[in-house]
Amino acid sequence: MYTLSEQTLIILVMYNCNLENSDAYKSLIESNKDKKLHILIYNNSPEIKIEQTINTNHQTEIINDNSNAGVSKAYNYGAKRAKEQKLTWILLVDQDTIFPKHFFEETKEYISQFPGEKLFAPILKSNNSYLSPCYFKYNRGKISTNVTIGLNNFNNKSLLNSGLLIDVTTYLEIGGYNEKIKLDFSDFYFIVKFQKTHKYFVLTSATCEHHLSASETNLEKQLIRFEYYCGGALEYGKSLNQVFQIYLLIIFRTLLLSLKQQTFRYFIVLKNQIFRKN
Repeated sequence: MYTLSEQTLIILVMYNCNLENSDAYKSLIESNKDKKLHILIYNNSPEIKIEQTINTNHQTEIINDNSNAGVSKAYNYGAKRAKEQKLTWILLVDQDTIFPKHFFEETKEYISQFPGEKLFAPILKSNNSYLSPCYFKYNRGKISTNVTIGLNNFNNKSLLNSGLLIDVTTYLEIGGYNEKIKLDFSDFYFIVKFQKTHKYFVLTSATCEHHLSASETNLEKQLIRFEYYCGGALEYGKSLNQVFQIYLLIIFRTLLLSLKQQTFRYFIVLKNQIFRKN
């Protein structure tokens, strides 16, 4: 009988972080010392280069992409590599997610319970708040007040990227992620595509602690992240023919952030993104 870890390619996307500082890498390696892991480390850092690590238990591939192509390109590349290696699953991993000790064992139980399903997700929490699954309506995700373990439909629900375990064949059949959406809205776009052919996902009892990049307090870093938000949102709206709704969402967010930070620089970022997209 196969173990889930042996049939899964872990796609860990890194940005301006060394492996030894990645909560995801440390937690997965530490809790799976006795297993053989297949790991693809996709490093989007313009300046930091990650070197090959020597570990006899794990098969590791490292891609250093200093163009910072985004998570979508990394996931698509990883899915193709998983197919080439004849693996069944891909696990999408953010560098700041802490995985529980028995993640693969817990998830395997749900795969056995729901053998026909193609998407399994852990609970993502931050400071005791449920980040994923999240409440999703009018193209906007909000923190959930409660979650239901087991089989879930996508009615007013979406999922964040990190921790998603996806069947490789299904991922490739629906076309994977939109590489023009580099970060924000990449997960929402994928879930919209996924639910066109699959009505359900399975929420497992595995609980991951996730760091929210939105909690960053440095204004310069916030503006860089807002640039990704605007770019992702605009491409999301264009791809799904919901441009007007997305413009309203972005303008509202820009106004809130501008008032909160007492700066017009968010409007400058939005203007630059709009003209760049056009």
